[in-house]
Parts: sequence; C-alpha cells; structure tokens
Amino acid sequence: MKNLCADSRIFSFLLCTLLLAGNAWATPAATITHMSGTLAAMKPDGSSRLLSVKSIVESGDTLSTEKDTFVRLKFTDGGEVVLRPNTVFKVDAYGYDENKPKEDSFLASLMKGGARFVSGLVGKRGNRDAYALKTTTATIGIRGTDFGVLVCQGDCVNLGDGTYTNTYDGTIHHFNRLGDLDCATGHGCFTGRDVPPVRLPEVPRDIDFFVPSSFLDKIGGDTVLDRSGHKECEIH
Repeated sequence: MKNLCADSRIFSFLLCTLLLAGNAWATPAATITHMSGTLAAMKPDGSSRLLSVKSIVESGDTLSTEKDTFVRLKFTDGGEVVLRPNTVFKVDAYGYDENKPKEDSFLASLMKGGARFVSGLVGKRGNRDAYALKTTTATIGIRGTDFGVLVCQGDCVNLGDGTYTNTYDGTIHHFNRLGDLDCATGHGCFTGRDVPPVRLPEVPRDIDFFVPSSFLDKIGGDTVLDRSGHKECEIH
C-alpha cells in the first residue's frame, strides 16, 4: 500500500472544492455534442429541463440518462465524458481558465451507471490533484488518461456491488479510507464498500459499451432549435 499522505492532499482539495461549489453553479462546463435518447438535467435549486445537442452543462448540474440514452459531453478544457444508459452523473464543481492553471478543478460524481472519461487539461497542469471523480465506494484521480467506470448497486447482472474501472490509456488512482491503488493502462480495478481497492485478474466485459449508430447522427433538418442553437424545455 502506498503512503496515504499523498491522498490527504487530494482529500483537502476535494473539501475546498466542495465548499466553493456553491459559488460555481453558474459556470459553463461542457457542451453536449452527441446524444441518442432522452437526457434530463437538474439544477441545484431542484428545477429540471430536457437537454439536446448543443445544450450547455454547468457546474452543479446533475444529468440523468434514460434506458436507451447515450450522451457525449465536451468540456472546455478539451476533456470528454460519454454517459451510458441509466446513469446519473453530476458536475459538482468545474473550473478552467486558460490563464490560471492553478485554479483548475474537475470534481464530479458518478452516482449510478457507467461512463467513459477522456481527461483534458485539468489535472495535467497546475494542480495535478485538480481532477477527481467520486463514486459510491471510491474516489478516482487521474494522471492524464482515458478510462471507463461502472458503478454497480444491485443493478449489474454479472458483477457485485462496487466501482469497476478499465484504464485504456495513462493511469488512474483509486482510493478510499482503507487504501489506495494505481491502475495503469490495460488494468481493471475494483473498489467495494468497506474494502481497499484491488486489481482484477481480468477486465470485466460489462465496463465497456458501444454506442448505437443513431448516437453519431447529426441534428436533422427538421429539428427546431432556439436562437442559442439547441432544443431544450423545462420539466414541470
């Protein structure tokens, strides 16, 4: 097991970011570039709306995909997140200013379901602990990478409860109160509740997913867009 002093720095950063999150709710974080299905976004005040291609996602937004929904988010730092069906993902606090690398932050929560992440500039410049993904059983840091995550909570047919990851490129870092673990390219890792992170003998197939062809379709000519270039509506 590694020295957990390094993790204390990450925990301190997460705590400070959470305290500042209330002031970051209106910060534009990402744009939806591709979508297949229905996507709902809930604001910190509890209001909800349906999003479409070209919709803006802000700090504080909680995104929920339906059973047939795939969504690709492009963040302002160049990072990407693709959400799979039946997923709940929250942008807790995001900040990126090209001229202020030490103020970077990407704090997000994957509360249900799965996603694939490709990190951008946040975490690669300034504060290397600026990028952190929370799940129900672990916190995941990155060192410039491409990785998949699946959170199981009694809803995975072939897997027990916990957080599963597959690192496609680079290195990710699992940690919880019981330990920490680096997961390099080609490794599958798991963190369960009340157990330390471990490497898996092989990567579970369920982590990977493939998007339908409709996900890659561009906006059709019959789509009605508003003046900002996207179609969305409030949910009452």
